[in-house]
Amino acid sequence: MTMMDNELENIIKTKLGIFNDGDIPDEDISKLVEIYVRGKTFSGRKRKINLLELKKFPYLRRIELSDFVIDDSIVEMLNSYTMMESLQLSSCNISSKTLLNSVSLKRLKLDYCNVCDYSKINGVENLHIVGDKNFMLGKISGKEKIKILTVQDSIINGFQTISSCTKLETLRLEGTIVDNEQALNEIKDVDVEIVDEYKPMR
Repeated sequence: MTMMDNELENIIKTKLGIFNDGDIPDEDISKLVEIYVRGKTFSGRKRKINLLELKKFPYLRRIELSDFVIDDSIVEMLNSYTMMESLQLSSCNISSKTLLNSVSLKRLKLDYCNVCDYSKINGVENLHIVGDKNFMLGKISGKEKIKILTVQDSIINGFQTISSCTKLETLRLEGTIVDNEQALNEIKDVDVEIVDEYKPMR
C-alpha cells in the first residue's frame, strides 16, 4: 500500500516493525491496531502530518493523537472506525462542528485540550478529562452512556447535570472544582473518589 505522507508512513512502519524503503504490505494493514502520532517533535517543531491517511487502516482499536487541530474532517474519519475502542487526544485544539460519535468507542480521554464546543462530544462508558478549566459537563451529549467519569485538574461547569448520567458507577475527581457542591453531595449509589490535589504521573 502506497502512502503519500512519508512521515506518517515511517511512524506506522516503525510500529509494524518494517524497516525497508518499500510500501507497507497489504497483509500488514490488519496488524496495525494501535497508533500514537505527535503533531510536534520533542523540540517543539510542528510536523506536517496528514492524519486523514489513517483511513487506510480500518482495524485500529486504540488511537492517541497529540498536538493536532481536530477539525470536521478528522472527526469524520474517527467516526468511521467500527473497531476503535479507545481514543486519547492530548494538547489538541478540538474545533470540529461534527459530533464525535464513534459507535465502537468505549474510552475517551481529553488531556489538556482546548474544546471549542462540548456539545460535539458524545458520552462514552469511560470519559476522562484532564486540565480543562471550563469543562462543560452540561453540554456533553449522551451523558446516559457514562459509567466511569474521571476529571483531573479541572473546573466542572453545569455539574448539576450529573443526574443525567443515569448509568454512572464511578466518579473520580482529582484537583477538580465543581460549580455545584450540593449536586455533588446528593449523588447516591455511585462510587465517589475525591482527591484535593492533582499529581500527574511522572
